[in-house]
Amino acid sequence: MAKLKICPICLEPTFITDKDYVEGEIKPATVLIGYKCGHIITNKVLRNASLSKLQRVRARAGVIAKQLGLKEEHKREVFNLIKEIKRQHPKMKDYKVLELAFNEIIEKYGY
Repeated sequence: MAKLKICPICLEPTFITDKDYVEGEIKPATVLIGYKCGHIITNKVLRNASLSKLQRVRARAGVIAKQLGLKEEHKREVFNLIKEIKRQHPKMKDYKVLELAFNEIIEKYGY
């Protein structure tokens, strides 16, 4: 099953199959081929990823939801998940918060 991954640099979404992504330590690999960024993701990039306030993350989520064509009720659910994740883990990087929220909706509703 394909999972949504978010680039830590430009916060653009891309889908990666399970076999392309190794859980745990991320090996250097180009994440966004054919998108705006195309950076190589390394541990340094992940450590330096942005950490924003809730409103900025939700604004970015709105853009991604529009790109994915989510229904309005699913968008609200994504926003609520982001709020919940940020409340429980305030130091979690933006890209990870977005990945968790969107992947839960994708799994639940089969986008």
